[in-house]
Amino acid sequence: MTAAVQMQSTLARRAALALAEALAVRVKLTGQLASALSRSEVAQALALVAQVREASRAVNSAGAHLPSMALDAPGAEETRALLGQLASAVHAADERMRTVLKAAGFERLEEWHEAAEIGSLLSSPWDPRRDLVVLLGDRASRFVEPLVSRGQLRILCQTAPNEHVEGAVSVTRLEDLDAACWRLGLPLPQRFRVKTVGESPLPGDAVIARLQEALPVVHDFGLALQSMGPRFLGYCCRNLATVAARPSSARLAGLFPGIPAVVIAAGPSLDKNLHLLRELKGRAVLIAINQTVKALRTAGVQPDVVLACDYQHLAYQFEGVQPGEIPALGLGASVHPDLFHIPADNTFTAATSPIVESWIYKLLGEDASLPAGGTVAISALHLARRMGCSPIVTVGLDLALAGDKYYAEGAADGGPRLAASQDGTLSMSAFESKVRLGSEDEEAHYRGLLARKLELVDVPGFFGTPVRTTTSMRRQLLALRAHLAEHAGQTGQTELINATEGGAFLEGMKHVALAEVVERCRGLTVDAPRILGEALAPHSLDLPKRRALARKRLEALAQDLRRTVQLAGRCCKAIRNQGSADPEVVARLREVARGLPFVPVLLCAELNGVERATSGAEVSLTGIDSAEERLYATLEREGAVLVPLLEAAVAELGSP
Repeated sequence: MTAAVQMQSTLARRAALALAEALAVRVKLTGQLASALSRSEVAQALALVAQVREASRAVNSAGAHLPSMALDAPGAEETRALLGQLASAVHAADERMRTVLKAAGFERLEEWHEAAEIGSLLSSPWDPRRDLVVLLGDRASRFVEPLVSRGQLRILCQTAPNEHVEGAVSVTRLEDLDAACWRLGLPLPQRFRVKTVGESPLPGDAVIARLQEALPVVHDFGLALQSMGPRFLGYCCRNLATVAARPSSARLAGLFPGIPAVVIAAGPSLDKNLHLLRELKGRAVLIAINQTVKALRTAGVQPDVVLACDYQHLAYQFEGVQPGEIPALGLGASVHPDLFHIPADNTFTAATSPIVESWIYKLLGEDASLPAGGTVAISALHLARRMGCSPIVTVGLDLALAGDKYYAEGAADGGPRLAASQDGTLSMSAFESKVRLGSEDEEAHYRGLLARKLELVDVPGFFGTPVRTTTSMRRQLLALRAHLAEHAGQTGQTELINATEGGAFLEGMKHVALAEVVERCRGLTVDAPRILGEALAPHSLDLPKRRALARKRLEALAQDLRRTVQLAGRCCKAIRNQGSADPEVVARLREVARGLPFVPVLLCAELNGVERATSGAEVSLTGIDSAEERLYATLEREGAVLVPLLEAAVAELGSP
């Protein structure tokens, strides 16, 4: 035998041995998998599936490298016999596994594997009505229907652009996760799980990190809604008649297509850019927030629109304003009633807190949503988008500190400085200013906010170097990031430009100097006050018809709310006296409450504290037992506060 032939023979024996070893491993693992399946040991079986698949790949690889001479050469009988026995053993192991799978209701291992992975996503601790599943990969959509069939309500699924999967919210980019988290609603998820199925351009680690940033911010805003939601609801109820007598932001849709808009916020960097804003008057739509009115008046800059949406008594921020200085004043439906007396040429209203206020405009058949998201500047961005403006430019939107400065010097609250504490935190205790609220407890709440310690954190800055901000402003940054992602997804070619020239870097916007924006706007002309005046003029609104519609629908709501309060009271009494509520009374309560769009706001604290889901404006009251008496009690207590407010609005709308 020549050396070459001997070498080939040795390699053939080694290849045959490798195949035999691979087959033996395959037999062993398949037997273990069948045993795990028969004992319903899902976790172990899932791990073994991956090992069996790897063993199958090893068998195929070893077989592909086996030369024909390994089986055909003289003396290869033992090798053929061994490989034949092992192949038979593999077949027998596979048959055993198929028998076990059929007994469990599956035809193929792939079917069981997919079902088991879905089951693992929903394994305890888990509430499928509340918690969040995120599916990534080119096969992710296959998991949606099985998850929905098992009761999973909240699913984010990676899809191609413009693709929709029934039962899930589609995401195509990492940025989409922010907006998706904000749309979850109550109750807020306590857990999330991420599953990658197939090839995905979105790294799982990056998705998890994004969710870990976004969901706590959503939780913080949810907690604020829990504590203040019913109170905010009362504020907007007291303005119902006034809102019905004014046009809303719905009247401004598409007014300025392709015209630049400049959103003017009150951050510390505003001071250095005030002089440039004068050059933009008549070339862009200037949208200012309430804190900036004083600074703009001092600099001789007339805004085209001023927005205010906070519930505090902010009239002091408009001190000295004369007729003709504010062409259009936009107010959230929950503002202090005195703000409606500011001498603006035109006043319109908006749902700057959509969860609390949008129901009012639905009664009127309008979409007036301009979400604030923690800062009125976000409402201004939404307004600019609604009006069709492009580009949308921000100025003074620092969302960061400048030393101990929180606001621009010229802003309404721009004089005081943050007070430093020995532990390195800051407070706004010097900002006692002129804010006055409606009652002693509201005053105490606001003063408590001013006195609280502000923890500091560094974030990426406008100029590339880190800047110092507070944890609360960082939450606003993350909220803004979600809104900017939504803008980018819905506005097509609309440019989003941050010309703040200071403060934090705003993800989702181009960062340029305001002087560059001024140069781009040269040659443009727009008479924004005239166009706004025509859109918001009293004759543009059929006021008698609007008032009559509001009165009719509010009267029905007041009656349903009064009935709801009565039924909730009966349930509470029955639980206290008998240990449970009458099912028929609960059914009637559920039916009446379903027609009240603000019930989730009244119950937001309770809904987020118990494992119960809401869908839109509906709230399920099914299955409430004595342990949830507080849900009925809250509905009775908070509803009783609103009944007279609704009835007063009905009476006011009915008067000439």
